[in-house]
Amino acid sequence: MSQAVPEIRLADVPEILKPGDVLLMRGDSAVSDLIMTLSGGDYSHAGFWSEAGDIIDAGPAGVLHVPLDTRLYEED
Repeated sequence: MSQAVPEIRLADVPEILKPGDVLLMRGDSAVSDLIMTLSGGDYSHAGFWSEAGDIIDAGPAGVLHVPLDTRLYEED
């Protein structure tokens, strides 16, 4: 029997996450669609939660520290 996933408010997320937690994301670009299709998965990208309270994210621009609310606005 599976349990229902609890609803979590965005404001509570920084208190729940621990440094090093992996955050799986779904982009809405053609590249993200291609990654999900070829991998057979539901996610196209991953980042890490940092001790500073943001997401460590690697992409074409290099390794970035991205605020959570910015990343959630950009990803699904």
